[in-house]
Amino acid sequence: MSKICRSKWPEIRRFFSFQKQGNRCVPALQDVSLSDKTCWFIPAKNLLAPLRKPDYFRSGEVKILATRILMNQQIMKIAQHSDRERVVDILWKAFKNNKSVNYIAGEKEKKIRFLMQYSFENCMDNGKVFLSEDGNACAMIQFMDKKKSFWKNTYLDIQLILNTVGIFNIPKVLARESFIKKHYPKEPFTYLWFIGVEPENQGQGSGSKILKSVLDYSKKLGRPVYLETSTERNLPWYKAHGFNVYDVSDRFGFPFYFLKNA
Repeated sequence: MSKICRSKWPEIRRFFSFQKQGNRCVPALQDVSLSDKTCWFIPAKNLLAPLRKPDYFRSGEVKILATRILMNQQIMKIAQHSDRERVVDILWKAFKNNKSVNYIAGEKEKKIRFLMQYSFENCMDNGKVFLSEDGNACAMIQFMDKKKSFWKNTYLDIQLILNTVGIFNIPKVLARESFIKKHYPKEPFTYLWFIGVEPENQGQGSGSKILKSVLDYSKKLGRPVYLETSTERNLPWYKAHGFNVYDVSDRFGFPFYFLKNA
């Protein structure tokens, strides 16, 4: 038996609980509020198969890191602010030729990178940012029903205008956002803002794994997942993961697809 105790590893805030199934302990993602005296005992041998030993063993005891999630036998990391530049780099490379992104930010690298920084900060406050263990894929989700910080949100919006959108393009961007929001459901949902894989690592399954992690996470929260895309070739991929196209628009000068997994 291996001992997990918050007093020994104070950085643990979010980790796996373990539910007994027969003679095995199976991990289940949960948010847990622990006191300093809380300790859990887990048969270490039952964890070895899906986890990598160097990451989870220290001095013969199991250490479960706070920022990692086990989904579909794939380790995913919940990104921290220190991961921002890595996430921005992935998304810049993946979306630099995306029609929807270019509609807002143009084609200059600096402007697209700032758009991704803006999205990252919003999702850190009102959602989650997922990063694959190998650091080659990421996804950003947002919960539209969560209360936002007025002052921080205003500051980020101003910075986006100054660094990406431009004052003269404000009406165009606001009209776009208003049109998109009309397609959102009234009940709580997960908005998949961006999901991307570094171009040189695409086609190897990283995108599918991180999308499944987003879907599993949202399912646990009881939220359907909504997104929109201007990349038609990605539609079969989304459909293979349970998404359906529920509306299509050419209002922005190119086909714009609205998808949901509900």
